[in-house]
Amino acid sequence: MTDYAGKKPANIVRIGNSAGSQQVAMSTDGGATWSVHRGAGTTQYGGAVAYSADADTILWSPSNSGVLRSQDQGTFTAVGSLPSGAVIAADKRNNTVFYAGGGGAFYRSTDGGSSFSAATEGLGSVNSIRDIAAHPMIAGEVWASTNSGLFRSIDYGVSFAKVAGLNDTQHIALGLGSGSTWNVYALGRGADGAKLYTSADDGASWVDIQGSQGFGALSGCRLAGSANVAGQVYVGTNGRGVLYAQGTVVGGSPTTTLATSTTVRPTSSTSGSATTSRPTPTEDFCEPEPTSSAAPSSISTATTTTSFTTVTRTTSVLASSTRTSSSATTTPAALAQHWGQCGGIGWNGPSQCISPWVCKFSNDWYSQCL
Repeated sequence: MTDYAGKKPANIVRIGNSAGSQQVAMSTDGGATWSVHRGAGTTQYGGAVAYSADADTILWSPSNSGVLRSQDQGTFTAVGSLPSGAVIAADKRNNTVFYAGGGGAFYRSTDGGSSFSAATEGLGSVNSIRDIAAHPMIAGEVWASTNSGLFRSIDYGVSFAKVAGLNDTQHIALGLGSGSTWNVYALGRGADGAKLYTSADDGASWVDIQGSQGFGALSGCRLAGSANVAGQVYVGTNGRGVLYAQGTVVGGSPTTTLATSTTVRPTSSTSGSATTSRPTPTEDFCEPEPTSSAAPSSISTATTTTSFTTVTRTTSVLASSTRTSSSATTTPAALAQHWGQCGGIGWNGPSQCISPWVCKFSNDWYSQCL
Protein backbone atom coordinates (compact mmCIF):
# COMPACT_ATOMS: atom_id res chain seq x y z
CA MET A 1 0.00 0.00 0.00
CA THR A 2 1.31 3.46 -0.92
CA ASP A 3 0.15 7.06 -0.80
CA TYR A 4 1.54 10.40 -1.95
CA ALA A 5 1.43 13.92 -0.53
CA GLY A 6 -1.12 15.89 -2.56
CA LYS A 7 0.82 19.17 -2.68
CA LYS A 8 4.23 17.49 -2.81
CA PRO A 9 3.61 14.45 -5.04
CA ALA A 10 7.29 13.42 -5.16
CA ASN A 11 6.85 12.49 -1.49
CA ILE A 12 5.56 8.92 -1.18
CA VAL A 13 5.00 6.61 1.78
CA ARG A 14 4.83 2.83 1.47
CA ILE A 15 3.95 -0.04 3.80
CA GLY A 16 5.48 -3.52 3.91
CA ASN A 17 3.82 -6.79 4.88
CA SER A 18 6.29 -8.60 7.14
CA ALA A 19 6.47 -8.32 10.91
CA GLY A 20 9.81 -8.25 12.69
CA SER A 21 11.22 -5.05 11.20
CA GLN A 22 10.01 -1.52 10.52
CA GLN A 23 7.52 -1.65 7.66
CA VAL A 24 7.15 2.04 6.77
CA ALA A 25 9.39 3.62 4.13
CA MET A 26 9.42 7.07 2.58
CA SER A 27 10.66 8.58 -0.66
CA THR A 28 11.15 12.23 -1.57
CA ASP A 29 12.06 11.64 -5.21
CA GLY A 30 9.04 9.84 -6.60
CA GLY A 31 10.15 6.38 -5.51
CA ALA A 32 13.67 6.40 -6.95
CA THR A 33 15.15 6.00 -3.46
CA TRP A 34 13.65 5.02 -0.10
CA SER A 35 14.46 5.43 3.58
CA VAL A 36 13.06 3.52 6.53
CA HIS A 37 10.77 5.41 8.92
CA ARG A 38 12.57 4.88 12.23
CA GLY A 39 9.50 5.89 14.19
CA ALA A 40 7.62 2.75 13.13
CA GLY A 41 7.42 -0.29 15.38
CA THR A 42 8.47 -3.78 14.38
CA THR A 43 5.23 -5.63 15.13
CA GLN A 44 2.80 -3.75 12.86
CA TYR A 45 2.55 -4.44 9.14
CA GLY A 46 0.30 -4.15 6.09
CA GLY A 47 -2.99 -2.33 5.98
CA ALA A 48 -3.64 1.16 4.62
CA VAL A 49 -1.65 4.39 4.75
CA ALA A 50 -2.43 8.07 4.12
CA TYR A 51 0.02 10.96 3.63
CA SER A 52 -0.92 14.54 4.48
CA ALA A 53 -0.93 17.12 1.67
CA ASP A 54 2.32 18.75 2.85
CA ALA A 55 4.06 15.44 3.66
CA ASP A 56 4.46 16.06 7.37
CA THR A 57 1.97 13.53 8.80
CA ILE A 58 1.44 9.82 8.14
CA LEU A 59 -1.72 7.98 9.17
CA TRP A 60 -1.38 4.19 9.21
CA SER A 61 -4.10 1.59 9.67
CA PRO A 62 -2.10 -1.67 10.04
CA SER A 63 -3.48 -5.12 9.38
CA ASN A 64 -2.90 -6.29 12.94
CA SER A 65 -3.63 -3.34 15.26
CA GLY A 66 -5.44 -0.01 15.61
CA VAL A 67 -4.81 3.18 13.65
CA LEU A 68 -1.46 4.95 14.20
CA ARG A 69 -0.14 8.45 13.50
CA SER A 70 3.32 9.96 13.04
CA GLN A 71 4.13 13.64 12.60
CA ASP A 72 7.47 14.98 11.36
CA GLN A 73 8.85 11.41 11.28
CA GLY A 74 8.25 10.97 14.99
CA THR A 75 7.21 7.77 16.74
CA PHE A 76 3.86 6.33 15.67
CA THR A 77 1.20 6.71 18.36
CA ALA A 78 -2.33 5.33 18.60
CA VAL A 79 -5.35 7.27 17.33
CA GLY A 80 -7.97 6.29 19.87
CA SER A 81 -10.95 7.83 18.07
CA LEU A 82 -10.81 5.38 15.13
CA PRO A 83 -11.71 1.67 15.07
CA SER A 84 -9.09 -0.93 14.23
CA GLY A 85 -9.01 -1.76 10.54
CA ALA A 86 -10.42 1.59 9.44
CA VAL A 87 -10.03 2.62 5.80
CA ILE A 88 -8.23 5.97 5.62
CA ALA A 89 -7.39 8.81 3.23
CA ALA A 90 -5.86 12.27 3.34
CA ASP A 91 -7.33 15.38 1.77
CA LYS A 92 -4.98 16.11 -1.12
CA ARG A 93 -5.09 19.89 -0.81
CA ASN A 94 -5.72 20.65 2.87
CA ASN A 95 -2.85 19.50 5.07
CA THR A 96 -4.91 19.34 8.28
CA VAL A 97 -7.71 17.07 7.02
CA PHE A 98 -7.87 13.27 7.05
CA TYR A 99 -10.81 10.93 6.39
CA ALA A 100 -11.61 7.46 7.71
CA GLY A 101 -14.34 4.84 7.60
CA GLY A 102 -15.17 1.98 9.92
CA GLY A 103 -18.32 -0.13 9.65
CA GLY A 104 -21.04 2.28 8.55
CA ALA A 105 -19.46 5.35 10.14
CA PHE A 106 -17.50 8.01 8.28
CA TYR A 107 -14.96 10.00 10.27
CA ARG A 108 -12.99 13.15 9.59
CA SER A 109 -10.15 14.98 11.28
CA THR A 110 -9.35 18.68 10.99
CA ASP A 111 -6.31 18.62 13.28
CA GLY A 112 -3.89 16.59 11.22
CA GLY A 113 -5.22 13.20 12.27
CA SER A 114 -4.85 13.70 16.01
CA SER A 115 -8.57 13.19 16.60
CA PHE A 116 -11.59 12.21 14.52
CA SER A 117 -15.32 12.77 14.79
CA ALA A 118 -18.11 10.88 13.07
CA ALA A 119 -19.95 12.60 10.22
CA THR A 120 -22.64 10.37 8.72
CA GLU A 121 -25.19 12.83 7.30
CA GLY A 122 -26.51 11.52 4.02
CA LEU A 123 -25.10 7.99 4.29
CA GLY A 124 -28.47 6.48 5.14
CA SER A 125 -28.39 2.75 5.95
CA VAL A 126 -24.75 2.19 4.94
CA ASN A 127 -23.15 -0.50 7.12
CA SER A 128 -19.79 -0.95 5.36
CA ILE A 129 -17.49 1.80 4.11
CA ARG A 130 -15.00 -0.02 1.90
CA ASP A 131 -12.87 2.69 0.30
CA ILE A 132 -12.32 6.45 0.39
CA ALA A 133 -10.89 8.65 -2.38
CA ALA A 134 -10.11 12.36 -2.02
CA HIS A 135 -10.13 14.56 -5.12
CA PRO A 136 -6.52 15.23 -6.21
CA MET A 137 -7.16 18.93 -6.94
CA ILE A 138 -10.24 20.05 -5.00
CA ALA A 139 -10.02 20.51 -1.24
CA GLY A 140 -12.97 19.03 0.63
CA GLU A 141 -14.24 16.77 -2.16
CA VAL A 142 -14.22 13.14 -1.04
CA TRP A 143 -15.88 9.97 -2.32
CA ALA A 144 -16.88 6.96 -0.23
CA SER A 145 -17.49 3.47 -1.61
CA THR A 146 -19.96 1.39 0.40
CA ASN A 147 -22.22 -1.64 0.39
CA SER A 148 -24.98 0.73 -0.81
CA GLY A 149 -22.95 2.29 -3.61
CA LEU A 150 -21.07 5.56 -3.98
CA PHE A 151 -21.45 8.74 -1.94
CA ARG A 152 -19.88 12.14 -2.62
CA SER A 153 -19.14 15.04 -0.30
CA ILE A 154 -17.97 18.53 -1.26
CA ASP A 155 -17.76 19.87 2.31
CA TYR A 156 -14.96 17.77 3.81
CA GLY A 157 -17.27 14.89 4.68
CA VAL A 158 -19.72 16.88 6.78
CA SER A 159 -22.56 15.69 4.52
CA PHE A 160 -22.87 13.25 1.63
CA ALA A 161 -25.11 12.80 -1.40
CA LYS A 162 -25.71 9.38 -2.94
CA VAL A 163 -24.47 8.91 -6.49
CA ALA A 164 -26.98 7.02 -8.63
CA GLY A 165 -26.19 4.15 -10.96
CA LEU A 166 -23.92 1.77 -9.05
CA ASN A 167 -24.51 -0.48 -6.07
CA ASP A 168 -22.39 -2.67 -3.82
CA THR A 169 -19.21 -0.83 -4.81
CA GLN A 170 -15.68 -1.78 -3.76
CA HIS A 171 -12.61 0.26 -4.64
CA ILE A 172 -12.71 3.67 -6.32
CA ALA A 173 -10.21 6.12 -7.79
CA LEU A 174 -10.11 9.48 -9.55
CA GLY A 175 -8.01 10.25 -12.61
CA LEU A 176 -7.45 13.06 -15.07
CA GLY A 177 -10.29 13.36 -17.56
CA SER A 178 -10.49 14.86 -21.02
CA GLY A 179 -12.92 17.58 -20.00
CA SER A 180 -13.29 19.94 -17.06
CA THR A 181 -14.03 17.18 -14.55
CA TRP A 182 -11.88 14.29 -13.37
CA ASN A 183 -12.91 10.74 -14.23
CA VAL A 184 -14.25 8.58 -11.43
CA TYR A 185 -13.45 4.85 -11.63
CA ALA A 186 -15.39 2.35 -9.55
CA LEU A 187 -15.63 -1.41 -9.16
CA GLY A 188 -19.27 -2.14 -8.46
CA ARG A 189 -22.55 -3.52 -9.68
CA GLY A 190 -24.23 -1.58 -12.47
CA ALA A 191 -26.18 -2.15 -15.67
CA ASP A 192 -23.68 -4.71 -16.99
CA GLY A 193 -23.19 -6.56 -13.73
CA ALA A 194 -20.19 -6.51 -11.39
CA LYS A 195 -17.63 -4.62 -13.47
CA LEU A 196 -15.26 -1.67 -13.68
CA TYR A 197 -17.15 1.50 -14.57
CA THR A 198 -16.10 5.08 -15.20
CA SER A 199 -17.89 8.41 -15.13
CA ALA A 200 -16.75 11.64 -16.76
CA ASP A 201 -19.57 13.73 -15.26
CA ASP A 202 -19.25 13.25 -11.48
CA GLY A 203 -21.42 10.15 -11.47
CA ALA A 204 -24.36 11.40 -13.55
CA SER A 205 -23.72 8.54 -15.98
CA TRP A 206 -21.53 5.44 -15.99
CA VAL A 207 -19.84 3.37 -18.68
CA ASP A 208 -18.58 -0.20 -18.43
CA ILE A 209 -14.91 -0.02 -19.50
CA GLN A 210 -14.01 -3.55 -18.43
CA GLY A 211 -15.48 -5.22 -21.47
CA SER A 212 -14.56 -8.90 -21.66
CA GLN A 213 -11.42 -8.54 -19.55
CA GLY A 214 -11.38 -10.61 -16.35
CA PHE A 215 -9.72 -9.12 -13.27
CA GLY A 216 -10.30 -11.71 -10.57
CA ALA A 217 -12.13 -11.16 -7.28
CA LEU A 218 -13.97 -7.86 -7.27
CA SER A 219 -13.04 -7.14 -3.67
CA GLY A 220 -9.38 -7.97 -4.31
CA CYS A 221 -8.84 -5.46 -7.14
CA ARG A 222 -7.23 -2.05 -6.56
CA LEU A 223 -7.61 1.05 -8.74
CA ALA A 224 -5.44 4.04 -9.58
CA GLY A 225 -6.28 6.80 -12.02
CA SER A 226 -3.46 8.67 -13.74
CA ALA A 227 -3.06 12.36 -12.88
CA ASN A 228 -0.86 12.88 -15.96
CA VAL A 229 -2.50 10.95 -18.81
CA ALA A 230 -6.17 11.68 -19.44
CA GLY A 231 -8.38 8.62 -19.32
CA GLN A 232 -5.71 6.21 -18.10
CA VAL A 233 -6.57 3.80 -15.28
CA TYR A 234 -4.63 1.01 -13.60
CA VAL A 235 -6.15 -2.13 -12.08
CA GLY A 236 -4.16 -4.18 -9.59
CA THR A 237 -5.42 -7.74 -9.28
CA ASN A 238 -4.90 -10.55 -6.81
CA GLY A 239 -2.80 -12.93 -8.90
CA ARG A 240 -3.35 -11.65 -12.44
CA GLY A 241 -0.86 -8.79 -12.42
CA VAL A 242 -1.42 -5.07 -12.95
CA LEU A 243 -3.28 -3.94 -16.06
CA TYR A 244 -4.11 -0.55 -17.55
CA ALA A 245 -6.28 1.01 -20.24
CA GLN A 246 -6.46 4.48 -21.74
CA GLY A 247 -9.19 6.22 -23.68
CA THR A 248 -11.74 9.02 -23.63
CA VAL A 249 -15.18 8.95 -22.04
CA VAL A 250 -17.32 12.06 -22.42
CA GLY A 251 -20.82 12.42 -21.06
CA GLY A 252 -21.29 8.72 -20.51
CA SER A 253 -20.05 7.32 -23.83
CA PRO A 254 -16.57 6.39 -25.03
CA THR A 255 -15.26 8.38 -28.02
CA THR A 256 -12.11 6.34 -28.67
CA THR A 257 -11.15 2.70 -28.52
CA LEU A 258 -9.08 2.00 -25.46
CA ALA A 259 -5.55 0.61 -25.61
CA THR A 260 -5.05 -2.91 -26.92
CA SER A 261 -2.14 -5.27 -26.44
CA THR A 262 -1.08 -8.83 -27.04
CA THR A 263 1.05 -8.87 -23.90
CA VAL A 264 0.16 -11.86 -21.73
CA ARG A 265 1.17 -12.33 -18.12
CA PRO A 266 2.78 -15.76 -17.50
CA THR A 267 0.38 -18.25 -15.97
CA SER A 268 3.07 -20.47 -14.52
CA SER A 269 6.79 -20.59 -13.82
CA THR A 270 9.01 -23.57 -14.48
CA SER A 271 12.23 -24.46 -12.71
CA GLY A 272 13.73 -27.75 -13.84
CA SER A 273 10.86 -30.20 -14.00
CA ALA A 274 8.73 -28.45 -11.38
CA THR A 275 5.94 -26.17 -12.52
CA THR A 276 3.99 -23.84 -10.23
CA SER A 277 0.56 -22.91 -11.56
CA ARG A 278 -1.52 -19.81 -10.89
CA PRO A 279 -4.13 -20.34 -8.17
CA THR A 280 -7.49 -21.46 -9.49
CA PRO A 281 -10.11 -18.65 -9.51
CA THR A 282 -12.73 -18.92 -6.83
CA GLU A 283 -16.12 -17.31 -6.28
CA ASP A 284 -17.02 -13.59 -6.38
CA PHE A 285 -14.88 -12.99 -9.45
CA CYS A 286 -15.00 -9.73 -11.31
CA GLU A 287 -15.84 -11.43 -14.58
CA PRO A 288 -18.19 -10.20 -17.32
CA GLU A 289 -21.85 -10.81 -16.56
CA PRO A 290 -24.86 -10.77 -18.91
CA THR A 291 -26.08 -7.27 -19.71
CA SER A 292 -29.13 -6.33 -17.69
CA SER A 293 -32.32 -5.89 -19.67
CA ALA A 294 -33.47 -3.07 -17.39
CA ALA A 295 -30.55 -0.70 -16.89
CA PRO A 296 -31.01 2.24 -14.53
CA SER A 297 -31.65 5.43 -16.49
CA SER A 298 -28.55 7.09 -15.04
CA ILE A 299 -26.22 4.55 -16.64
CA SER A 300 -25.15 4.76 -20.25
CA THR A 301 -25.80 1.56 -22.19
CA ALA A 302 -23.27 2.43 -24.91
CA THR A 303 -21.04 -0.48 -25.79
CA THR A 304 -17.27 -0.20 -25.63
CA THR A 305 -14.43 -2.29 -26.98
CA THR A 306 -12.25 -1.80 -23.94
CA SER A 307 -9.00 -3.72 -23.84
CA PHE A 308 -6.52 -3.73 -20.99
CA THR A 309 -2.76 -3.91 -21.34
CA THR A 310 -0.71 -5.94 -18.89
CA VAL A 311 1.87 -3.85 -17.11
CA THR A 312 5.22 -5.54 -17.63
CA ARG A 313 8.09 -5.01 -15.24
CA THR A 314 11.09 -3.15 -16.68
CA THR A 315 14.20 -5.08 -15.76
CA SER A 316 16.83 -3.35 -17.91
CA VAL A 317 17.98 -1.24 -14.98
CA LEU A 318 18.78 -4.39 -13.01
CA ALA A 319 21.73 -6.05 -14.71
CA SER A 320 21.62 -9.83 -14.71
CA SER A 321 24.56 -11.65 -13.18
CA THR A 322 26.91 -13.26 -15.70
CA ARG A 323 28.79 -16.43 -14.87
CA THR A 324 32.26 -16.61 -16.42
CA SER A 325 33.23 -19.71 -14.45
CA SER A 326 31.83 -22.00 -11.83
CA SER A 327 33.22 -19.70 -9.14
CA ALA A 328 31.83 -16.44 -10.49
CA THR A 329 29.94 -14.31 -7.95
CA THR A 330 26.83 -12.18 -8.36
CA THR A 331 27.64 -8.58 -9.21
CA PRO A 332 26.24 -5.78 -7.00
CA ALA A 333 24.12 -4.54 -9.91
CA ALA A 334 22.21 -7.83 -9.82
CA LEU A 335 21.18 -7.45 -6.20
CA ALA A 336 17.74 -6.20 -5.29
CA GLN A 337 17.57 -3.06 -3.18
CA HIS A 338 16.01 -2.80 0.28
CA TRP A 339 12.17 -3.11 -0.05
CA GLY A 340 12.65 -4.39 -3.61
CA GLN A 341 11.18 -7.58 -5.09
CA CYS A 342 13.48 -10.59 -5.03
CA GLY A 343 11.25 -13.53 -5.95
CA GLY A 344 7.83 -14.82 -6.90
CA ILE A 345 6.09 -16.72 -9.68
CA GLY A 346 7.10 -15.23 -13.03
CA TRP A 347 9.80 -13.02 -11.47
CA ASN A 348 12.93 -12.80 -13.64
CA GLY A 349 14.83 -10.19 -11.64
CA PRO A 350 17.47 -10.57 -8.91
CA SER A 351 16.91 -13.19 -6.24
CA GLN A 352 19.44 -11.86 -3.74
CA CYS A 353 19.46 -8.62 -1.75
CA ILE A 354 22.07 -6.02 -0.95
CA SER A 355 23.60 -6.48 2.50
CA PRO A 356 22.35 -6.66 5.21
CA TRP A 357 18.87 -7.38 3.82
CA VAL A 358 17.57 -10.85 3.04
CA CYS A 359 14.89 -12.07 0.66
CA LYS A 360 11.73 -12.92 2.62
CA PHE A 361 8.68 -14.77 1.30
CA SER A 362 5.43 -12.78 1.29
CA ASN A 363 3.23 -14.87 -1.02
CA ASP A 364 3.55 -17.08 -4.10
CA TRP A 365 3.82 -14.02 -6.30
CA TYR A 366 6.05 -11.77 -4.23
CA SER A 367 9.15 -11.95 -2.05
CA GLN A 368 10.79 -8.80 -0.73
CA CYS A 369 14.18 -7.61 0.57
CA LEU A 370 13.70 -6.88 4.28
